[in-house]
Order: sequence, then structure tokens, then C-alpha cells
Amino acid sequence: MLNEESQSAGNDAWMPTGIASAPSHSSVQSTESLEAPRWTIRGTNVGLEELLILGAAFILFVLGVFVSQAGKDPDRYPTLMSACVLDSKDPKICAVAINDVHEHMHTFLHYNILEALAEGLKALSVAITVTVGVASILDARNRKKLNAALAGKAQQIAINVFDGLFSNNHSPDLLEKLKRDILYKPIIRESLTMVYVLRTYTGKRRLSGQKFTAVKATVSSTFRNIATTAGSVAHLPLELSLPNPLLNELKKLTTLDRVVIKRQNQKDQMYTAPELVAKNLQLQAALKDDKALEGAVSFGELLLQPNEQGGFEIEYTMMKEAEDSELLRSFHTTQSLDLTVIDNTDRDLVVRAKAVHAGSLNPMPSAQFYSHWELREIVLPQQGVLIWWKERLPSAAKAERKTVPQTPDAGVN
Repeated sequence: MLNEESQSAGNDAWMPTGIASAPSHSSVQSTESLEAPRWTIRGTNVGLEELLILGAAFILFVLGVFVSQAGKDPDRYPTLMSACVLDSKDPKICAVAINDVHEHMHTFLHYNILEALAEGLKALSVAITVTVGVASILDARNRKKLNAALAGKAQQIAINVFDGLFSNNHSPDLLEKLKRDILYKPIIRESLTMVYVLRTYTGKRRLSGQKFTAVKATVSSTFRNIATTAGSVAHLPLELSLPNPLLNELKKLTTLDRVVIKRQNQKDQMYTAPELVAKNLQLQAALKDDKALEGAVSFGELLLQPNEQGGFEIEYTMMKEAEDSELLRSFHTTQSLDLTVIDNTDRDLVVRAKAVHAGSLNPMPSAQFYSHWELREIVLPQQGVLIWWKERLPSAAKAERKTVPQTPDAGVN
């Protein structure tokens, strides 16, 4: 099922099945989160401050160009050409022109304040640009080294805190797994509701006379992005994974019947009939491989902003043996779980359920052929529920079913 991994372990030992989705992910939190949020150009360390400085440098360069043009001395060569070539009758005039050009080109007389200012502005703008570039490169390298050092120190501090808090010398691998699988996950499941309707399917042709159990499952789930950092978008991959029947006749009966993707303050996205047909074709193609333990279909991913809520509702049909079981394990930390099993097989099944969890399923008021449990304790990743059903023995077939199902939860330390 979506965001779950379900397994069945019945007479033919069904392998992992059910609604499955890959674990969610977002930007991994590290020591960088200790720093104030800073906008930068993607792939660089150039932020708003650097852009403002570069903009100022560009303005200085343009100003220098304008000042250079405004303070530029007039060209004296046309005067020299006129005095010495065109009007060459008087040598004194030519000598004066040559002396004037020499003094303005090679003595302090040619010194122009505006041109000096212009060159200074252009040189300053180039110096600023180079400085910002070099500083950005060095800052990026130093930032990486600093973050790596802080990450190591933070990890060691966390280990010391855990050891001091619980008075135990925990392995660093244990702490790392705890962070990776639980503490760093930005997604938490607020509710998980499962309804399984069991029906009898009688085989045809070569399976004539054999009975199987068709499980019509309706699963709904609500998630929330609990990240506290602005802009930390959580990516929740959605995927359906169902068991691959060993018999070809049962493969075509494994179907996806309804999919609704939900997101807070947005219209529900319900898959249309053509979209369901396309997904079922993908599912059947995946089930053709007899070596595959399951067939999977992807529905993209759900993007959730911090504190945003979203989820799904899905209906599917999977085929089981007449007497079989279903193990559902969650990929996400779950706050609330509800399970309902309805027996529409006319075989008077005994239905049981057990929490794969330190706590116990709480049996709720039920009726004949209707069983309901709830679990109001935190369910950690890879924990879940085991369901199994079996036909009553002939000697007990006439006994009335209890209104509250039994839930054996005995465990071994």
C-alpha cells in the first residue's frame, strides 16, 4: 500500500506485498541549519550582499568611463599637422606647436585630474570584483571545513548526551540509525486507517473447486511535514506494491481500483478511469515476472511545505490463499492506527490480529463477521500489524463468534 510495506505469510509464504511507498526525504539537517538562512545563487556562494557589492563595482566602472570621456584632453595632433605641414611657411609656428605637444604629452602639464579619477574608479571596480570572487571561493571552502568540524563535534556531543542521559555506552551506529530513520525524518503520519474486506473466490478451469480469499483493501493515511526550517519541502514518494500470486489465473485479479491524492487547502486529485487502466497495465506487466515477489506502480511524489498536511486514499484487490495472513509494516512514524476486517466469505473465519509493536492492539466493540482494532501508541518505522484468518474447525463451526475479537499479544523478552 502507499507508504507501507505489507507482507503475507500464509500457506505458500507470500513475500512482501501491500501498499508501499519509499521513505520520504527532504534536505538533510546538519550543522548548516545552525547558521542563519542565507540566499545564494544556486551552485555558488554568492549571496545578496555580494551581488550588491558587485553592482556597486559596476557602477563605479561606468562612472569612471564617463569621467574619462569628460576629462579627456583634446587631440593636439591636428594642430601640429596644420602648423608644420599645411601652414609650413613660418618655421617658428611649427616649433611652437611641437613644443606645446611635447610639454603636454611628456611633462606634468599633461596631468589631468579627471582622467586620474577615472582610472582610479575603474581600478577600484576591478579590485572589488576580484576581491569578491576570491573571498566567495575561500569562504565556501572554509564553510565546508567548518561545517564538517561542527558536524563531528555535534555528533560526539550527542553521543555523550545520550550516554549521560541513559547511563549507557550506546554504539555510535545506534545513534546514527536513530537519527537517520526517525529524528531526521521530516514526515510523520498522523493517522492510518485500514479496512480489509475478505471474500471467497472459487477457482475456474484448472483451479476448479479450489477456494481463495480476495482481499478488498481500503487504506487512507494523513501525513504532515514537521520541519521547522522555512522552505524545507518534504518529498513523499507514493508507490503501490502488491504480492505477486504464484498462479497466473490470480494475477489478473490483482488490481488497483481507486486512488485519491490529498493535499491541504487543495482539491483532491482523483485518478480517472483511463489513468487507473494505465496503472493496472503497469501492475500486470510487473506481475508477469514469476520470479518477482511483488509488482509495484509509482504515483509520483507528494510535496509538502513545513507544517503542511497531505495524504491519500487508495483501494486495491489482492489475492490470498483460503487461509492466509497479512503483515503490514510502516515506513513512517505513525501516531494513530485503526484496523477493520470484515468477513464476507461465508466460511465463518476466525480472524485475529496482533501488533508488531511493544504495545497491544485495543479491540473495539465488534459484531459477527466484523472485527475492529485500534492502536493509539507511537508506531515506529518497520513496526506494524499482523493479521491472519483460518476456517473454524467443524466441531466449533456452530459456536457464536464473540463480539470482541481476541488479540493475543504475548511476547518473549
